[in-house]
Amino acid sequence: MAEAHEAVAFSFAVGPGGFNVDLRYDVFKDWYFSCLRSWRLSCHRTLNSLHNFLYPGHPIRGLICCGAIPALYFKGYDPSFGVITWLEEHIFRRYFQSKNATILACVTFAAGAYICVIQIRQYTLKALFSYHGWMYQKHGQSVGLMPKLWMGLVKLFVGRNPSLYSCQSVLPTLPLPSLDDTLQRYLRTVRPLYNDEEYQRVEKLANEFKQTIGRKLQRYLWFKWFFSSNYITDWWEKFVYLRGRSPIMVNSNFYCLDAVFDRSTMKQTARAANIVYAAFKYRTELELQQMKPSMSPKFDDYARAMLHGKGYDRWFDKSFNFVVGKNAVFGFNAEHSWADAPVCGHMAEYILSEDIIVLGYDENGNTRGIPRFNALRPIKLEWCIPDAVRSIVFKQFLML
Repeated sequence: MAEAHEAVAFSFAVGPGGFNVDLRYDVFKDWYFSCLRSWRLSCHRTLNSLHNFLYPGHPIRGLICCGAIPALYFKGYDPSFGVITWLEEHIFRRYFQSKNATILACVTFAAGAYICVIQIRQYTLKALFSYHGWMYQKHGQSVGLMPKLWMGLVKLFVGRNPSLYSCQSVLPTLPLPSLDDTLQRYLRTVRPLYNDEEYQRVEKLANEFKQTIGRKLQRYLWFKWFFSSNYITDWWEKFVYLRGRSPIMVNSNFYCLDAVFDRSTMKQTARAANIVYAAFKYRTELELQQMKPSMSPKFDDYARAMLHGKGYDRWFDKSFNFVVGKNAVFGFNAEHSWADAPVCGHMAEYILSEDIIVLGYDENGNTRGIPRFNALRPIKLEWCIPDAVRSIVFKQFLML
Protein backbone atom coordinates (compact mmCIF):
# COMPACT_ATOMS: atom_id res chain seq x y z
CA MET A 1 0.00 0.00 0.00
CA ALA A 2 2.88 2.33 0.71
CA GLU A 3 4.26 1.81 -2.78
CA ALA A 4 0.81 2.48 -4.29
CA HIS A 5 0.48 5.66 -2.24
CA GLU A 6 3.86 6.86 -3.50
CA ALA A 7 2.74 6.36 -7.10
CA VAL A 8 -0.30 8.65 -6.76
CA ALA A 9 0.29 11.87 -8.70
CA PHE A 10 -2.68 13.85 -7.38
CA SER A 11 -4.63 13.58 -4.15
CA PHE A 12 -7.49 15.67 -2.80
CA ALA A 13 -8.82 15.47 0.73
CA VAL A 14 -11.29 17.40 2.85
CA GLY A 15 -10.63 17.65 6.58
CA PRO A 16 -11.54 19.74 9.59
CA GLY A 17 -8.92 22.27 8.60
CA GLY A 18 -10.23 22.68 5.06
CA PHE A 19 -9.09 21.37 1.68
CA ASN A 20 -5.80 19.54 1.19
CA VAL A 21 -4.37 19.20 -2.32
CA ASP A 22 -1.16 17.23 -2.89
CA LEU A 23 0.66 17.21 -6.24
CA ARG A 24 3.67 14.99 -6.87
CA TYR A 25 5.59 16.60 -9.71
CA ASP A 26 8.01 13.67 -9.97
CA VAL A 27 5.18 11.46 -11.18
CA PHE A 28 4.18 14.03 -13.82
CA LYS A 29 7.83 14.29 -14.86
CA ASP A 30 8.10 10.53 -15.27
CA TRP A 31 4.80 10.51 -17.17
CA TYR A 32 6.08 13.25 -19.50
CA PHE A 33 9.32 11.45 -20.32
CA SER A 34 7.43 8.18 -20.78
CA CYS A 35 5.10 9.85 -23.30
CA LEU A 36 8.09 11.45 -25.02
CA ARG A 37 9.84 8.09 -25.40
CA SER A 38 6.63 6.52 -26.68
CA TRP A 39 6.16 9.34 -29.21
CA ARG A 40 9.73 9.01 -30.46
CA LEU A 41 9.33 5.26 -30.83
CA SER A 42 6.06 5.75 -32.74
CA CYS A 43 7.76 8.22 -35.09
CA HIS A 44 10.62 5.79 -35.73
CA ARG A 45 8.16 2.99 -36.42
CA THR A 46 6.19 5.17 -38.83
CA LEU A 47 9.33 6.20 -40.72
CA ASN A 48 10.53 2.60 -40.85
CA SER A 49 7.14 1.47 -42.16
CA LEU A 50 7.28 4.15 -44.87
CA HIS A 51 10.84 3.16 -45.78
CA ASN A 52 9.90 -0.53 -46.00
CA PHE A 53 6.77 0.26 -48.04
CA LEU A 54 8.85 2.15 -50.62
CA TYR A 55 11.74 -0.34 -50.64
CA PRO A 56 13.70 -0.89 -52.90
CA GLY A 57 13.05 2.78 -53.47
CA HIS A 58 13.63 5.56 -50.96
CA PRO A 59 11.43 8.40 -49.64
CA ILE A 60 14.04 10.98 -50.69
CA ARG A 61 14.00 9.72 -54.26
CA GLY A 62 10.21 9.83 -54.16
CA LEU A 63 10.30 13.50 -53.10
CA ILE A 64 12.78 14.25 -55.89
CA CYS A 65 10.42 12.60 -58.38
CA CYS A 66 7.47 14.63 -57.03
CA GLY A 67 9.51 17.79 -57.57
CA ALA A 68 11.00 16.92 -60.95
CA ILE A 69 7.71 16.07 -62.69
CA PRO A 70 6.06 19.47 -61.98
CA ALA A 71 9.28 21.24 -63.01
CA LEU A 72 9.33 19.43 -66.35
CA TYR A 73 5.61 20.04 -66.88
CA PHE A 74 5.90 23.78 -66.28
CA LYS A 75 8.89 23.87 -68.67
CA GLY A 76 6.65 22.57 -71.45
CA TYR A 77 7.46 18.85 -71.29
CA ASP A 78 4.66 16.41 -70.43
CA PRO A 79 6.19 13.11 -69.21
CA SER A 80 2.70 11.76 -68.42
CA PHE A 81 1.50 11.73 -72.08
CA GLY A 82 -1.70 13.57 -71.16
CA VAL A 83 -2.47 11.97 -67.78
CA ILE A 84 -1.63 15.17 -65.85
CA THR A 85 -3.95 17.21 -68.09
CA TRP A 86 -6.78 14.71 -67.56
CA LEU A 87 -6.31 14.77 -63.76
CA GLU A 88 -6.25 18.55 -63.78
CA GLU A 89 -9.41 18.98 -65.87
CA HIS A 90 -11.59 16.19 -64.45
CA ILE A 91 -10.62 16.12 -60.77
CA PHE A 92 -8.60 18.97 -59.27
CA ARG A 93 -9.94 21.97 -61.21
CA ARG A 94 -13.37 21.40 -59.67
CA TYR A 95 -12.06 22.19 -56.19
CA PHE A 96 -8.90 24.29 -56.67
CA GLN A 97 -7.66 27.23 -58.69
CA SER A 98 -5.96 26.63 -62.00
CA LYS A 99 -2.33 26.81 -60.85
CA ASN A 100 -2.93 24.81 -57.67
CA ALA A 101 -4.86 22.20 -59.65
CA THR A 102 -1.93 21.84 -62.05
CA ILE A 103 0.56 21.38 -59.19
CA LEU A 104 -1.64 18.81 -57.45
CA ALA A 105 -2.14 16.89 -60.71
CA CYS A 106 1.63 16.80 -61.29
CA VAL A 107 2.37 15.65 -57.73
CA THR A 108 -0.37 13.00 -57.88
CA PHE A 109 0.95 11.61 -61.14
CA ALA A 110 4.54 11.65 -59.87
CA ALA A 111 3.63 9.87 -56.61
CA GLY A 112 1.49 7.31 -58.42
CA ALA A 113 4.15 6.64 -61.06
CA TYR A 114 6.86 6.25 -58.40
CA ILE A 115 4.73 3.83 -56.36
CA CYS A 116 3.93 1.82 -59.50
CA VAL A 117 7.64 1.50 -60.30
CA ILE A 118 8.30 0.41 -56.71
CA GLN A 119 5.52 -2.19 -56.89
CA ILE A 120 6.91 -3.57 -60.15
CA ARG A 121 10.36 -3.90 -58.56
CA GLN A 122 8.86 -5.56 -55.48
CA TYR A 123 6.94 -8.14 -57.52
CA THR A 124 10.05 -8.74 -59.62
CA LEU A 125 12.06 -9.37 -56.46
CA LYS A 126 9.35 -11.68 -55.16
CA ALA A 127 9.52 -13.69 -58.38
CA LEU A 128 13.33 -13.79 -58.22
CA PHE A 129 13.29 -14.96 -54.60
CA SER A 130 10.99 -17.81 -55.63
CA TYR A 131 13.76 -19.28 -57.81
CA HIS A 132 15.44 -22.29 -56.16
CA GLY A 133 17.76 -23.49 -58.90
CA TRP A 134 20.86 -22.22 -57.08
CA MET A 135 20.16 -24.70 -54.27
CA TYR A 136 20.76 -27.67 -56.57
CA GLN A 137 24.17 -26.63 -57.86
CA LYS A 138 26.73 -29.39 -57.29
CA HIS A 139 29.72 -28.55 -55.15
CA GLY A 140 33.04 -28.38 -56.94
CA GLN A 141 31.49 -27.55 -60.32
CA SER A 142 31.25 -24.18 -61.99
CA VAL A 143 28.08 -22.19 -61.41
CA GLY A 144 25.60 -22.43 -64.27
CA LEU A 145 24.32 -19.56 -66.39
CA MET A 146 20.88 -19.38 -64.76
CA PRO A 147 22.17 -18.94 -61.17
CA LYS A 148 24.60 -16.27 -62.36
CA LEU A 149 21.84 -14.43 -64.21
CA TRP A 150 19.57 -14.77 -61.17
CA MET A 151 22.22 -13.38 -58.84
CA GLY A 152 22.86 -10.41 -61.13
CA LEU A 153 19.15 -9.56 -61.35
CA VAL A 154 18.76 -9.80 -57.56
CA LYS A 155 21.66 -7.40 -57.02
CA LEU A 156 20.18 -5.06 -59.63
CA PHE A 157 16.69 -4.94 -58.11
CA VAL A 158 17.45 -5.28 -54.41
CA GLY A 159 18.62 -1.71 -53.89
CA ARG A 160 21.20 -0.33 -51.49
CA ASN A 161 21.44 -0.42 -47.70
CA PRO A 162 18.32 -2.42 -46.83
CA SER A 163 17.13 -2.22 -43.24
CA LEU A 164 16.21 -5.21 -41.12
CA TYR A 165 12.69 -5.71 -42.52
CA SER A 166 13.08 -4.12 -45.95
CA CYS A 167 12.71 -7.41 -47.82
CA GLN A 168 9.93 -8.75 -45.60
CA SER A 169 7.15 -7.80 -48.03
CA VAL A 170 8.93 -9.26 -51.08
CA LEU A 171 9.60 -12.69 -49.60
CA PRO A 172 7.68 -15.44 -51.41
CA THR A 173 4.74 -17.01 -49.61
CA LEU A 174 4.88 -20.53 -48.24
CA PRO A 175 3.99 -22.82 -51.17
CA LEU A 176 0.71 -24.73 -50.99
CA PRO A 177 0.97 -28.40 -52.04
CA SER A 178 -1.73 -29.88 -54.21
CA LEU A 179 -4.31 -32.29 -52.81
CA ASP A 180 -2.86 -35.23 -54.76
CA ASP A 181 0.63 -34.51 -53.48
CA THR A 182 -0.61 -34.26 -49.88
CA LEU A 183 -2.45 -37.59 -50.10
CA GLN A 184 0.52 -39.32 -51.73
CA ARG A 185 2.87 -38.13 -49.01
CA TYR A 186 0.37 -39.20 -46.34
CA LEU A 187 0.08 -42.70 -47.79
CA ARG A 188 3.84 -42.97 -48.14
CA THR A 189 4.22 -41.97 -44.49
CA VAL A 190 1.71 -44.44 -43.02
CA ARG A 191 2.66 -47.40 -45.27
CA PRO A 192 5.20 -48.89 -42.79
CA LEU A 193 2.59 -48.75 -40.00
CA TYR A 194 -0.03 -51.03 -41.60
CA ASN A 195 -0.16 -54.46 -43.16
CA ASP A 196 -1.47 -54.93 -46.68
CA GLU A 197 -5.12 -55.28 -45.68
CA GLU A 198 -5.09 -52.24 -43.38
CA TYR A 199 -3.18 -50.17 -45.93
CA GLN A 200 -5.77 -50.94 -48.62
CA ARG A 201 -8.48 -49.69 -46.25
CA VAL A 202 -6.52 -46.47 -45.56
CA GLU A 203 -5.90 -46.02 -49.29
CA LYS A 204 -9.62 -46.39 -49.96
CA LEU A 205 -10.43 -43.80 -47.28
CA ALA A 206 -7.89 -41.41 -48.84
CA ASN A 207 -9.53 -41.78 -52.26
CA GLU A 208 -12.97 -41.16 -50.74
CA PHE A 209 -11.63 -38.06 -49.02
CA LYS A 210 -10.22 -36.84 -52.33
CA GLN A 211 -13.50 -37.34 -54.18
CA THR A 212 -15.74 -35.82 -51.48
CA ILE A 213 -14.76 -33.17 -48.95
CA GLY A 214 -11.07 -33.00 -49.89
CA ARG A 215 -11.50 -30.72 -52.89
CA LYS A 216 -13.73 -28.35 -50.91
CA LEU A 217 -11.21 -28.11 -48.07
CA GLN A 218 -8.40 -27.60 -50.58
CA ARG A 219 -10.35 -24.67 -52.07
CA TYR A 220 -10.75 -23.08 -48.64
CA LEU A 221 -7.06 -23.63 -47.98
CA TRP A 222 -6.20 -21.98 -51.29
CA PHE A 223 -8.17 -18.86 -50.32
CA LYS A 224 -6.34 -18.71 -46.98
CA TRP A 225 -3.01 -19.15 -48.76
CA PHE A 226 -3.84 -16.39 -51.26
CA PHE A 227 -4.63 -13.78 -48.60
CA SER A 228 -1.82 -14.56 -46.13
CA SER A 229 1.96 -14.68 -46.25
CA ASN A 230 2.05 -17.97 -44.31
CA TYR A 231 -1.10 -20.06 -44.07
CA ILE A 232 0.32 -22.30 -41.31
CA THR A 233 1.56 -19.76 -38.74
CA ASP A 234 -1.69 -19.03 -36.91
CA TRP A 235 -2.81 -22.67 -36.92
CA TRP A 236 0.60 -23.81 -35.70
CA GLU A 237 0.55 -21.33 -32.82
CA LYS A 238 -3.06 -22.05 -31.84
CA PHE A 239 -3.27 -25.83 -32.18
CA VAL A 240 0.34 -26.93 -31.58
CA TYR A 241 1.58 -24.49 -28.93
CA LEU A 242 -1.34 -22.86 -27.15
CA ARG A 243 -3.55 -25.96 -26.95
CA GLY A 244 -0.72 -28.20 -25.85
CA ARG A 245 -0.83 -29.17 -22.18
CA SER A 246 2.51 -30.94 -21.87
CA PRO A 247 5.03 -29.38 -19.45
CA ILE A 248 6.91 -26.75 -21.43
CA MET A 249 10.18 -27.21 -19.51
CA VAL A 250 11.05 -30.60 -21.01
CA ASN A 251 8.89 -30.53 -24.16
CA SER A 252 9.29 -27.05 -25.60
CA ASN A 253 11.81 -24.77 -23.89
CA PHE A 254 15.39 -24.46 -25.06
CA TYR A 255 18.47 -22.89 -23.52
CA CYS A 256 21.62 -21.04 -24.50
CA LEU A 257 25.04 -20.78 -22.87
CA ASP A 258 27.92 -18.36 -23.34
CA ALA A 259 31.64 -19.11 -23.65
CA VAL A 260 32.16 -21.34 -20.60
CA PHE A 261 35.95 -21.12 -20.29
CA ASP A 262 36.41 -17.51 -21.44
CA ARG A 263 35.03 -14.93 -19.00
CA SER A 264 35.92 -11.28 -18.61
CA THR A 265 34.87 -11.09 -14.97
CA MET A 266 34.00 -13.28 -12.02
CA LYS A 267 31.58 -10.74 -10.55
CA GLN A 268 28.03 -12.06 -10.81
CA THR A 269 26.30 -8.69 -10.41
CA ALA A 270 28.62 -6.96 -12.89
CA ARG A 271 28.00 -9.62 -15.52
CA ALA A 272 24.23 -9.44 -14.99
CA ALA A 273 24.30 -5.62 -15.29
CA ASN A 274 26.18 -5.67 -18.61
CA ILE A 275 23.91 -8.39 -19.98
CA VAL A 276 20.70 -6.52 -19.15
CA TYR A 277 22.12 -3.27 -20.60
CA ALA A 278 23.19 -5.03 -23.82
CA ALA A 279 19.76 -6.69 -24.08
CA PHE A 280 17.99 -3.31 -23.93
CA LYS A 281 20.45 -1.93 -26.48
CA TYR A 282 19.64 -4.89 -28.72
CA ARG A 283 15.92 -4.14 -28.30
CA THR A 284 16.48 -0.49 -29.26
CA GLU A 285 18.37 -1.38 -32.44
CA LEU A 286 15.70 -3.95 -33.27
CA GLU A 287 12.90 -1.40 -32.83
CA LEU A 288 14.75 1.13 -34.99
CA GLN A 289 15.55 -1.61 -37.56
CA GLN A 290 19.24 -0.75 -37.39
CA MET A 291 20.28 -4.40 -37.15
CA LYS A 292 21.97 -5.67 -40.28
CA PRO A 293 20.37 -8.87 -41.66
CA SER A 294 22.47 -11.94 -40.93
CA MET A 295 23.53 -13.49 -43.77
CA SER A 296 30.40 -29.54 -29.22
CA PRO A 297 31.35 -31.45 -26.13
CA LYS A 298 28.76 -32.41 -23.49
CA PHE A 299 28.21 -29.95 -20.65
CA ASP A 300 25.57 -31.72 -18.58
CA ASP A 301 25.93 -29.43 -15.58
CA TYR A 302 25.54 -26.31 -17.70
CA ALA A 303 22.61 -27.80 -19.60
CA ARG A 304 20.90 -28.72 -16.32
CA ALA A 305 21.46 -25.20 -14.95
CA MET A 306 20.11 -23.49 -18.06
CA LEU A 307 17.07 -25.76 -18.48
CA HIS A 308 15.56 -26.22 -15.02
CA GLY A 309 18.15 -25.02 -12.47
CA LYS A 310 17.26 -26.06 -8.92
CA GLY A 311 13.63 -26.49 -9.80
CA TYR A 312 12.49 -23.37 -7.99
CA ASP A 313 14.61 -20.57 -9.45
CA ARG A 314 13.24 -20.46 -13.01
CA TRP A 315 10.13 -18.50 -13.96
CA PHE A 316 8.37 -20.51 -16.64
CA ASP A 317 5.55 -17.99 -16.98
CA LYS A 318 8.04 -15.58 -18.59
CA SER A 319 9.05 -15.67 -22.25
CA PHE A 320 12.72 -16.07 -21.34
CA ASN A 321 15.01 -16.01 -18.28
CA PHE A 322 18.57 -14.72 -18.07
CA VAL A 323 20.63 -17.09 -15.91
CA VAL A 324 23.93 -15.86 -14.43
CA GLY A 325 25.85 -18.29 -12.23
CA LYS A 326 28.07 -17.47 -9.27
CA ASN A 327 31.11 -17.96 -11.53
CA ALA A 328 29.60 -15.36 -13.94
CA VAL A 329 28.65 -17.93 -16.59
CA PHE A 330 25.72 -16.53 -18.56
CA GLY A 331 22.91 -18.33 -20.34
CA PHE A 332 19.18 -18.10 -20.83
CA ASN A 333 16.09 -20.29 -20.87
CA ALA A 334 13.47 -19.40 -23.48
CA GLU A 335 9.85 -20.38 -24.02
CA HIS A 336 9.32 -21.77 -27.50
CA SER A 337 5.90 -20.55 -28.67
CA TRP A 338 6.90 -16.97 -29.53
CA ALA A 339 10.14 -17.68 -31.44
CA ASP A 340 12.52 -20.38 -32.66
CA ALA A 341 16.01 -20.78 -31.26
CA PRO A 342 17.87 -18.72 -33.93
CA VAL A 343 15.95 -15.57 -32.92
CA CYS A 344 17.22 -15.77 -29.33
CA GLY A 345 20.58 -17.00 -30.61
CA HIS A 346 21.10 -13.78 -32.60
CA MET A 347 20.22 -11.78 -29.49
CA ALA A 348 22.69 -13.81 -27.39
CA GLU A 349 25.48 -13.27 -29.95
CA TYR A 350 24.85 -9.53 -29.88
CA ILE A 351 24.78 -9.45 -26.06
CA LEU A 352 28.06 -11.37 -25.76
CA SER A 353 29.86 -9.19 -28.31
CA GLU A 354 28.65 -6.01 -26.58
CA ASP A 355 29.60 -7.44 -23.19
CA ILE A 356 33.14 -8.40 -24.17
CA ILE A 357 34.09 -5.87 -26.86
CA VAL A 358 32.18 -2.67 -26.02
CA LEU A 359 31.14 -2.64 -22.37
CA GLY A 360 33.90 -4.60 -20.65
CA TYR A 361 34.94 -4.57 -16.99
CA ASP A 362 37.52 -2.83 -14.82
CA GLU A 363 40.55 -4.41 -13.19
CA ASN A 364 38.42 -5.61 -10.27
CA GLY A 365 35.86 -7.29 -12.52
CA ASN A 366 33.16 -4.68 -11.96
CA THR A 367 31.30 -2.82 -14.69
CA ARG A 368 32.99 0.31 -16.00
CA GLY A 369 29.82 2.40 -15.99
CA ILE A 370 29.23 5.21 -13.49
CA PRO A 371 26.00 4.80 -11.46
CA ARG A 372 23.61 7.71 -11.87
CA PHE A 373 21.64 6.93 -8.70
CA ASN A 374 21.89 4.75 -5.63
CA ALA A 375 20.15 1.48 -6.42
CA LEU A 376 18.10 -0.21 -3.73
CA ARG A 377 19.51 -3.41 -2.30
CA PRO A 378 17.41 -6.46 -3.16
CA ILE A 379 15.39 -8.01 -0.39
CA LYS A 380 14.95 -11.78 -0.24
CA LEU A 381 11.27 -12.65 0.06
CA GLU A 382 10.16 -15.04 2.79
CA TRP A 383 7.24 -17.27 1.84
CA CYS A 384 4.77 -18.92 4.21
CA ILE A 385 4.26 -22.41 2.77
CA PRO A 386 1.93 -25.01 4.36
CA ASP A 387 3.49 -28.26 5.54
CA ALA A 388 1.58 -30.33 2.97
CA VAL A 389 2.90 -28.22 0.11
CA ARG A 390 6.38 -28.19 1.65
CA SER A 391 6.55 -32.00 1.72
CA ILE A 392 5.47 -32.24 -1.94
CA VAL A 393 8.02 -29.63 -3.00
CA PHE A 394 10.76 -31.45 -1.07
CA LYS A 395 9.90 -34.76 -2.76
CA GLN A 396 10.04 -33.12 -6.18
CA PHE A 397 13.35 -31.48 -5.29
CA LEU A 398 14.87 -34.88 -4.45
CA MET A 399 13.91 -36.11 -7.92
CA LEU A 400 16.11 -33.52 -9.67
